[in-house]
Amino acid sequence: MKRYITISLIAAMALFIASPYTIAEGPIQPPSLPAVSPSAIGGAFSSLMSESFKTDLATGAATLGIPIVVPPGRKNVQPNVALSYSSNNPNGVCGVGWSLPASAIQRSTKNGVPRYDNTDTFIAGGEELVYIGGDEYRAKIESSFTKYVYVSAENKWIAYDKAGTQYHFGLTEASRLNHPNKPSTFAWYLDKAVDVYGNAITYAYEKSDNTVYPKYINYTSNQLCNPPLSADKRVEFVYEPADRPDKIYNYRAGWPSIMKKRLEKIRITIDGGVVWTYNLTYELSSDTSRSLLRSIQLSDSAGNTLPAKTFTYQKLEP
Repeated sequence: MKRYITISLIAAMALFIASPYTIAEGPIQPPSLPAVSPSAIGGAFSSLMSESFKTDLATGAATLGIPIVVPPGRKNVQPNVALSYSSNNPNGVCGVGWSLPASAIQRSTKNGVPRYDNTDTFIAGGEELVYIGGDEYRAKIESSFTKYVYVSAENKWIAYDKAGTQYHFGLTEASRLNHPNKPSTFAWYLDKAVDVYGNAITYAYEKSDNTVYPKYINYTSNQLCNPPLSADKRVEFVYEPADRPDKIYNYRAGWPSIMKKRLEKIRITIDGGVVWTYNLTYELSSDTSRSLLRSIQLSDSAGNTLPAKTFTYQKLEP
């Protein structure tokens, strides 16, 4: 009987760990939040426009990463969000080739539909874990020195890295991709990352037609401070109000899931106020009728826009 798991923590939503500070008893002065200067949107614009395509030497794929610039958090604890393109990627929430990576643990479909028992392997990026005992798993090839624990009573995962940061997966119904009629889970998405000093990033999702979509990321909260600190910074993912014209059907989990949504905006807010927004536009391929990301454009809190980064696509000739 196989007792090993394959998993990875996708870096696109990683927690950046910074230098420690002291947590004392009684009211304390929390680390101050860095100010967001008027030139910050200029930095976001420069980052957007400076990215160019590269070639993956291992696969030959054309690749591109668009970093989503966010205001800094306390002690530099903030989410790392990006739109990623690979010419090897299928159609997705941002069109053909594009993805909005989200950390998740899921069952492998390499050998077909999962059995949903302890003979399954689990995958999120190719890192294989071996069963240690109890509920604990470790990487077969140790590199990150991360411990993975499956909490069966709550159907969730917790990963502990060597710095003591905890990553919680599948804490809510929305962050678990479950069988619609059976107690079977195909994927557990990252809900929370918290370092040993209490700095936390939390992730929320919405689920529709058996598809999980990122909804928002909150950061700058700290429950170890007295009084506890609430998050005041957020990254919001806004989807087009109408169903996309090229719905994506998927049966990998053993039941149908339908991706009807297409990402329209990534909105950065502080205390509920919009700081800047990444606006996405699409067109349909004349050859395949699939969504193609046409442009990404930054706008400020007043709706003023900067020049868009545009993309063109060529049909591959046989």
